[in-house]
Amino acid sequence: MKYPTLPAKKTREWRVEALSGGCNRRDGARCTADHQLVEAENLWWKDGALRTRPGLRVDEQQQLKDYFSDISWKFLSEDTVCGQDAVRGRRFLRRVYSHLTETVSLQIGVLTYDGKFVWEGELADLPAQVTGMVMEYPYTAEEKVLLFLSSGEIYAQNSETFELRNVSDDAYVPCIMIGGEGVPNMGDLPSTAGIPYEGRNMLTGRFSAKYTTELNRCVYYFPLKDLDDSQTVEAVINYYDGTSVHHTVPAGATEGEYEINDLKLVVNRQKGMFYFINKEVGLTGPLSGGPNNMTVYATKNWSDAEKRRIASMQFCTWFGGSQAGSGSRQFISGNPEEPNRLYWSGQGQPLYFPETNYIAVGDINQSITAFSKQDGWLVIFKEREMYGLSGPDGTVSEHLVDGQLVQNVTAASDYFPLTLLHPQIGCRAPHTISLCGSRLVWADGDGGVYTLIDAGNYSGRRVRELSSLLGTELQGYSREQWKNASAAVLSGHYLLLVGNTVYALRIDEKAFNRYESVYDDSAAQQQLAWFIWTVPESLSYPFFFGNGQQAVALGIYHESGWDRGAPLSLQDGAPDSIPLILGEWGTTPIISRFRTKEYELTGGQANKRILRVRLGMIAEPETEVRFSYLYNGRAVDDAAVLRQGGVDGEFTLTPNCTRARRFGCAVEATGTLAVEGLSWTFRS
Repeated sequence: MKYPTLPAKKTREWRVEALSGGCNRRDGARCTADHQLVEAENLWWKDGALRTRPGLRVDEQQQLKDYFSDISWKFLSEDTVCGQDAVRGRRFLRRVYSHLTETVSLQIGVLTYDGKFVWEGELADLPAQVTGMVMEYPYTAEEKVLLFLSSGEIYAQNSETFELRNVSDDAYVPCIMIGGEGVPNMGDLPSTAGIPYEGRNMLTGRFSAKYTTELNRCVYYFPLKDLDDSQTVEAVINYYDGTSVHHTVPAGATEGEYEINDLKLVVNRQKGMFYFINKEVGLTGPLSGGPNNMTVYATKNWSDAEKRRIASMQFCTWFGGSQAGSGSRQFISGNPEEPNRLYWSGQGQPLYFPETNYIAVGDINQSITAFSKQDGWLVIFKEREMYGLSGPDGTVSEHLVDGQLVQNVTAASDYFPLTLLHPQIGCRAPHTISLCGSRLVWADGDGGVYTLIDAGNYSGRRVRELSSLLGTELQGYSREQWKNASAAVLSGHYLLLVGNTVYALRIDEKAFNRYESVYDDSAAQQQLAWFIWTVPESLSYPFFFGNGQQAVALGIYHESGWDRGAPLSLQDGAPDSIPLILGEWGTTPIISRFRTKEYELTGGQANKRILRVRLGMIAEPETEVRFSYLYNGRAVDDAAVLRQGGVDGEFTLTPNCTRARRFGCAVEATGTLAVEGLSWTFRS
């Protein structure tokens, strides 16, 4: 007898090739793309797999026992070379205030990307209010760094001995006028023949002027009045016969000595006038010697407010040519008294900041917060604006100085066109600015992460938001937390550190290009992959740097009323480093987890039975892995826990999930883990 049989039920497979889309906290679970995750903690997509984030490894010999007691740090925004080892790192200036002596010390050093400090010397016992700015420049063959103090002094540091030498008197002395001529008599009005030439140097009151001498022109006028009586006045006269005579009026005096040409120099600093007296005939002029044959040096000091314009600047960068090269200029800003003003130096002359070489950038009430570079532009970040400076356009800058039109010819191409990049987006978190591939990425300090597609005139598409998929999470941080936020670039990821959380954005050129080409911002954001890392609450990281291949954080912990710390390098496979007691460090494995969305199973509303779940997985022997299954809005833990033995290949599970219409999974690991793909088979 033949019995009827039921039709065989089909077995189907659902496969997710790559969980590479990062964490989507903006859209609902059902709107999350298949390659995205609802949660992704302490993971990143690297080398074709979803992997545990790098560990934090500390060098116990690098602990800082006075790390955060009245100490502030200022890091250069660009990589620097550290001493003879040529280790890449970030140079810093560390300011330490002493309660006992009410003085400060300024310490220079380099934090290398492999997690070590290289100390390069300090200036101690400075007045309590003094701050500083470090500038990279090959000042001499041995001195590679310049240190500017807010008190006005400038020091050069020897790269081998780390000795600091005061070079304040080396500031460039500009020639502010050429073609000057004298007048015959004492009461005559000054000649108008002189032509303004170089701008006065904001770093020194010393200046020079050139005149053409003639016997019947006896009285000469400086370009400026009210000269400094405490400084010398010097005149050097060159004659046709090749001889040169040097005349000097000492500080506090009005006349000098008779020189070999039977003339002596007399000066009236208040009126800005000088003349020559002959032993025999009295008032007379020097003999002719050709155009501009007399150079006179004098000093007119800047006011205290004018001195602070340069001395109180906070950050700088080279722009306009190769770094510190003959075509480059040093751009500086950050003076709290003039927050929107930017100065630049003469070509290759970091000790010459002409009074005419500045611009006021944007809103006067908004501070310039940082510089960076992209596409041959100097990008200027303000609190809520962005501007760009392009290279010189070949014109000559002209400014009114003391009522005269000054043409600065020390650099015939010193005018840099200023262009608005965005009128509403800026940066309040300057340490987050990083060049990722060919694009700048930064956090604005108000809850958004942005990129500059390309530099140029303002358009609504040049500056684009990157953080939409994180939802409103970034908006929950305080202004102080954003001020201390920082970022690093490591292994193809932009790592944004705010508080004790790292937001890791995968830098995928294909995804970025697709993102740039899509006008629908909501759809464009789907091309970006964000992962979220948590770091131990016992540690905080005020600074976080990376150069693409290596990254380092400064870790702080609190113990017995003291703030202690050390640099921690980020290394794949390394466990977290956590302080246990004062001066002693221990380790703990990283806990990572991810959760997929619940995928709609094929076949309409029919209930399904999940037969097998397979993960392409790599886990170390000491790693513990737990699995959970998500279906129909419920979560069920798997009975098996992978604790020992390790896995390298496909790992198979047999869940007890029936009557499922939607299905997903969650994984938690203590230790290092890599997941290459995910699939499951089911049957109606």
